[in-house]
Order: sequence, then structure tokens, then C-alpha cells
Amino acid sequence: MIGPGSKALLMALALATEGTMLLPTPAWVSYAPQAQLARRSVVAVPLDPAAGYALDPERLQHALQKAAANWQRPDMLLLNTPGNPLGSAQSADALRACAEFARRNQLMVVSDEIYSLTAHNALGSASMAAYYPEGTVVTGGLSKHLSLGGWRFGVAILPPGAAGRELAAALQIVAGEIWSCVAAPVQHAALAAYAADPAIAQHIAQSARLHGARTRVLHSVLQEFGVPCPLPDAGFYLYPNFGRWRAVLAQRNVHTSAQLAAHLLEKHSIATLPGSAFHDDALTLRLSSSYLDTEQPAGGAEVFAAFARDADDCINHAHPRLQRAAAALAEFISGLGS
Repeated sequence: MIGPGSKALLMALALATEGTMLLPTPAWVSYAPQAQLARRSVVAVPLDPAAGYALDPERLQHALQKAAANWQRPDMLLLNTPGNPLGSAQSADALRACAEFARRNQLMVVSDEIYSLTAHNALGSASMAAYYPEGTVVTGGLSKHLSLGGWRFGVAILPPGAAGRELAAALQIVAGEIWSCVAAPVQHAALAAYAADPAIAQHIAQSARLHGARTRVLHSVLQEFGVPCPLPDAGFYLYPNFGRWRAVLAQRNVHTSAQLAAHLLEKHSIATLPGSAFHDDALTLRLSSSYLDTEQPAGGAEVFAAFARDADDCINHAHPRLQRAAAALAEFISGLGS
């Protein structure tokens, strides 16, 4: 199925099915509101920061039992890997264990893999569909790996067999009543994007490496000061946890992640999003390296060409805003004390 962005397809999936949704958190901001608009209840499944936010069947089982105690019957598990806000991907082992859980409990899994083609680690990213093909819907689109956020084109790959055909029919009803079709110029763009052109594939791969290099600059600062943060695997996000400095931050009248984000913006000119935006009540933040030094008048092409010539030199000398942000972040953390 295709639609005007993967967000529309995720909404259509919520409308076309029934039951309670299990949602591992921290999670992207639209998943829960979409489910609620579709009159679905949501059961959050908080993932363990100490375990790198890995999917945990025991936590999923606990959430399932909690739902049953409230007379709810979950029928969907929504995953996002590689994820926003975490920037990390679930391992093959974690997905395999999650697949066994979903199969045992007859759950449909919606796996939002919009960042999968931006992977910049050595292993890439695994797909839930590899371990649970009969019950997984994979969603994606053009917006991330090709920076085509305004060209609204999303894809939902449905499972094979009768269940997939029945779901396709329900989604077609929703699509026919809401968006009818993707705009024709965008469909032509998608034909080019998905045509397996070697030049496009090379551009995507090099862009992902550039995202990885920029993101690791910020991750190295966090590591230097012992700030817990998953190693970014894809995209351009980091998700540090400042809980160990809770007492120090409280002395500065910073008690919540929203207050921490405001403090960083006002005192250090660092723009972040608070963990509370992602259903997380810890002192966490989402950092993003996606725009640093690529929205200047010269545009991203100049930075991209410099990275192709010499990656290390590009990061050290062609990213002044990134380096300033890293220095400001280091100044803030060092000021918190040991």
C-alpha cells in the first residue's frame, strides 16, 4: 500500500483495526495520539535505559497482563526501529524474542522502519518482518533517507496470505475516503527513488555516513562526561539521560526534562526536545544533528563534497556550528560536577 506519507498509513492502520495497542516507550510523539483518535486505548511499555532500551519480552508480558486486568485485549504492538527519539536500532536477538512473544499472543506488529535506510553502523538494521513475516506490517517512506519530507509518500508492506489481503481491503476503504491517491508528481518521484539507481544508492549511503559522523561527535562528548546514552545506529538523534545529576539540577530549579530543555536553550543556546514529549518521565533529552551546518547559504552540497574528499577534515573544519554545539554541551555537563 502507498499513501501520502507513512504517517497517513499509520493512521489508516489504527482506523482499520481494533483493540488496545502496546507501545514501547520512549516513543515518537504521534503514535499514541493517532491511536486515541481512532478510539484505541494505549498501554505504554517503558523500556529499560540500563539495558539500552532493548525490547524485553518480560516487560511486554507485564504490559499485556496490565491490559487484561483492565478488561483490554491488545491486538497490536507498534515498534519503531531504528527509532526516534533513541537513534538506536533493536538487535536481531531482541526482535527474534519479540517475534516469539507476538506470535504466542497473536499480536499484529506494526514496525515503523522509516529510518532503516539511514543506518550508519557496521551491521545496518534488522527488520521485524524477518522474524515474524506472517504478522508484521512494515512502514517507511521517502522523507528520511532522501530528505523528501515535503514530498509526501509512504509505504506499508503487508504480510502475505489471507490476513494481509483482509487488511489491504480495510486500508483501501480508509484511503478511498480520506486521501484517494498520492499526488501524481510525487508518484513519479517515488518511481525514481525506488528504481535501484546506483547513483541514488551511493548518495544515500554517503549521506548516512555523514549523519553518523556528525552524531558521533556529540555522542563522544556525552561519553567523555559519563552521560548514559545509547550508541546511535541510524538517523541523526541521541537520547542522553541526565538523571545522575538530578540533585545538582534541582538546585538550579530544573526538575523535569521540559525544564532541562528550556535551561539549555536559555543558558547555552542548545535546542533540544524533552523526554516528556516522548512519554518519558526521566531527565532525558533528544538531541538532533540533522541541520547543523547544512542549512547555510552555501547549502549542504558544499559540506557533502568536503566530506567525500576527507571525512575527518570535514567534521573538524567544515562543521563550525557542530563544533560550537559540542563545546557548549561539554561546558554545560562539566559545570554539573562529577
